[in-house]
Amino acid sequence: MTRSATRRLWLLIAFIVAADQATKHWALNRLSNARTIDLIGSLRFNLAFNKGMAFSQATG
Repeated sequence: MTRSATRRLWLLIAFIVAADQATKHWALNRLSNARTIDLIGSLRFNLAFNKGMAFSQATG
């Protein structure tokens, strides 16, 4: 992998991590206190926490 390709990859990774953290921050600020945001039809945002891993794996 060339130096410029490696740099682009690291920039993409940094952007993805920053976007992930920003959306988590937004969700905690906007959806706390059991607030729900209705989007279109039955599509809505609400805040939920998963105590296991992704896709509810390893929940007890």
